[in-house]
Amino acid sequence: MASLVLALCSALAYGVSDFFGGLAARRVAVLRALVVSYPVSAVLITVAALMQGAGHASLTDLAWGAAAGLAMAAAAWTFFLALATGPISIVSPVTALLGSSVPLAVGLALGERPHPLALVGVVLALVATVLVSLTPHEHTAADRPFSRPVALLTLGAGVSFAASFVFTGQIPAGAGLWPLLAARWTATAAVMLVAYSRGELRPPPPGPALTYAVIIGVLDTTAHVTMLLALQQTWLSIGSVVVSLFPAVTVVLAVVLLGERLTRAQLLGMALAAAGLVLIGM
Repeated sequence: MASLVLALCSALAYGVSDFFGGLAARRVAVLRALVVSYPVSAVLITVAALMQGAGHASLTDLAWGAAAGLAMAAAAWTFFLALATGPISIVSPVTALLGSSVPLAVGLALGERPHPLALVGVVLALVATVLVSLTPHEHTAADRPFSRPVALLTLGAGVSFAASFVFTGQIPAGAGLWPLLAARWTATAAVMLVAYSRGELRPPPPGPALTYAVIIGVLDTTAHVTMLLALQQTWLSIGSVVVSLFPAVTVVLAVVLLGERLTRAQLLGMALAAAGLVLIGM
C-alpha cells in the first residue's frame, strides 16, 4: 500500500506540474521555462541527496539515473513540440498510452506476475489514462493534421516517457538518491544545450511565468523522488501505470481553476481510474 501511495503522490506532483507548465507556456516559450525549472529541480535533489547521505550508488546505478534523466528531457521536449504542431486530441492520448503500456509490457517480460485483480486494475488505469487525455481543443485535426513529423514526435515522446520509467525502475533501493541526482543534472545539461542551440537560453521575465517555472521545478523534484521510491518498492508493471495517471490531476485542476468542462469520455476515464486504483490497492 505504501508503494501505491508513493506512486499516487508522484502522479499528483506530475499533474500539478503539467498544469503550471501549461500556464507558463501561454506566456513564454517552453524552453525558457525549462531552463529555470530543471536547474531548480537539480539543486533541490542535490540538497536532498546530501541531507539524506544514505545509500551507495555504483557506476551502473548512476548510469541508469543519467539515462532516465536524458529520456525524461527528450520526452518533455518532443511532447511539447508535438502539442505545438499537431492535434492535441490525438497527440496527448497516444503519448499517454505509449508511456504507460510499454513499461507494463517490459515489466511482464521481465517476469513480474501481479495478482489478477491488480492486472484488471492496470488495464482499467490504462484505458482511463487515454480517456482523460482526450482533451477538446480549438486546433483540430483539420488545421493541425497528425502528419508524419507529428507522428514521429508523438512516438518519440511516448517511448521516451516509457524509457524513463523503465530506467528508473532499474535503480536499487540501496542506491539512495544519488542516481536521481545524476538524472536531474544530466537532464539539465541536455535542456541547456538545446535551449542554447535554439537561442532560448534565458529565463522568463519577472512575473507569473517565472514563478510558474520555479513551482514546476519544486513539483518535479517531488514527482521524481516519489516515483523512484515507488518503483523501488513495487513492480514496474504496476507503479509506472499508476504514475501515468497524472493527466487526470491536470484535467481536474483545469476544471476547478480555469472553469473548463469535462467531456463524457473524461468523466468515464475518471471513474475507470478510481476503479483501477481500488483493484490495484486490493
